[in-house]
Amino acid sequence: MPVNGSADPDSPALEALTVDLWYTLIYPTTRVRAEIERARRAVWAESLHTLGYSVKRAETWAARIDRAAEAVELEGWSPSWRERVERWSRRTGLPLNADELAERFLSTVPLRQVRVAPGADQALARLKRRGFGLAIVSNVTHEPPEAIRSVLAEHRLDRRFDAVVLSTDVGRAKPRREPFRRALAQLGAAPGRTVHIGDADVDFQGAWSAGIRPLLYTGLARWKPNQLRRRHRPWMRGALKVKRWEDVPRTVAFYETLPSVPRAV
Repeated sequence: MPVNGSADPDSPALEALTVDLWYTLIYPTTRVRAEIERARRAVWAESLHTLGYSVKRAETWAARIDRAAEAVELEGWSPSWRERVERWSRRTGLPLNADELAERFLSTVPLRQVRVAPGADQALARLKRRGFGLAIVSNVTHEPPEAIRSVLAEHRLDRRFDAVVLSTDVGRAKPRREPFRRALAQLGAAPGRTVHIGDADVDFQGAWSAGIRPLLYTGLARWKPNQLRRRHRPWMRGALKVKRWEDVPRTVAFYETLPSVPRAV
């Protein structure tokens, strides 16, 4: 249904919103981020040490595994947790167990200490009342997917969304279009009637390539680590931006008045 009675009759009524996760919907403080990074490397290092590696060698491999996960994502790939563990089991020659590693991750990595972006829950509730379908579309770089779903449940965000699409579900990472298309299929929404809100160029590029209207969120930029504080690409300078979640429903309503819709390529 339309979210604005004055919408351009030539512009299709918007019906869905897809939402990025990290630094759009949730974020860690600087202290918590450091603890998460240390703990996730420790999961791998302790497992490798238990299976026979020296402490130093285990820590070296854990750092390598961490960096490799980010490199794979940059190439647009997102192997499942089990595939990832099996790969490193082959590389190290040690019988790593995906279930045991996931359990250790869930029990020791303080992901649940992340915070929800101010105003996000209320804004999502407003959009839900207006009839919008809501889905999370998120890359999963380091975590087993159960950890992400646990965070959503801990903060009661799961109740707001009709679908949660993680990159590991489809084997492709943003900016590839596949995660967005999976979300559209689960929502039963048309791309030209959907808006995606996210904080990074991969959100903008991925949404655009899937035919979805992109909305750039900047409200948590100060919490992002230095390596993520990149200049926006030149083609993002004209992007519609929003800094506060409280303004998202109104901005989405404005977006509906615009006749142009990005074309999937």
